[in-house]
Amino acid sequence: MKTLTTLLGIYKHTFSHLQRAKKAGSKSNEIVMAWAQGILKKAYVEYEVVGTPYQGDSVIFVGNHVSYLDIPLLMGTIDRVAFVAKSQVRKWPFFGEGAALIGTVFVKRDKANSRKAAKETLLKAIANGKKIAVFPSGTTTIGKEKPWKKGAFDIAHTSGCLVQPFRLTYEPLRESAYIDDDFFLTHLARLLNRKGVKAKIEFHEPVTIDDPIKDCEHWKNWADLENIKIEATIRDNISKSK
Repeated sequence: MKTLTTLLGIYKHTFSHLQRAKKAGSKSNEIVMAWAQGILKKAYVEYEVVGTPYQGDSVIFVGNHVSYLDIPLLMGTIDRVAFVAKSQVRKWPFFGEGAALIGTVFVKRDKANSRKAAKETLLKAIANGKKIAVFPSGTTTIGKEKPWKKGAFDIAHTSGCLVQPFRLTYEPLRESAYIDDDFFLTHLARLLNRKGVKAKIEFHEPVTIDDPIKDCEHWKNWADLENIKIEATIRDNISKSK
């Protein structure tokens, strides 16, 4: 019953913020951040932010993709961030309208030249000052089996815009991750019933892209969860030895 009450609360919270964003003169960026932070609170997610998101325009954020929780985490910490979605999402009831209001970049992926068209759409968005978040893995994962696609790095190299890498970690990890055969509603219900997730989002300093292939691999390794654990262990050992 408590889980159902929480789910209804999340729906009401989302609906009310969507209605606010539709009003003339509303500050949609403030509403989006308030919605995201409220969602995390209702989902019992405590989060830590390390580093500072880039405050300027025309930047691409790239990082690992672990859970649907990644979306409100990024939206709650990065002002005016937009995501990339297939054009069909724009027609979805409720969600499509919300996606459009937060400035989602819609790309067509159902044609032979869809990759070229998507790149042109993103280049135009960057030229117009968009701040775009991209998950190069294309799907959620907690392992190394999903390679990163270099598309975002190609776009950054072509346009000359900055890239700011980020990496996300959760505790507990597997319960928070949305992977394999997880079903959204049952996964969310279990997560809400657990009442306690600790998340951390770490922002690296913005970088320029000189070699899309090499840079893509480098930042994939930096955001890899196993490598993050190794780094933490090394830091702990150094701290204990002092």
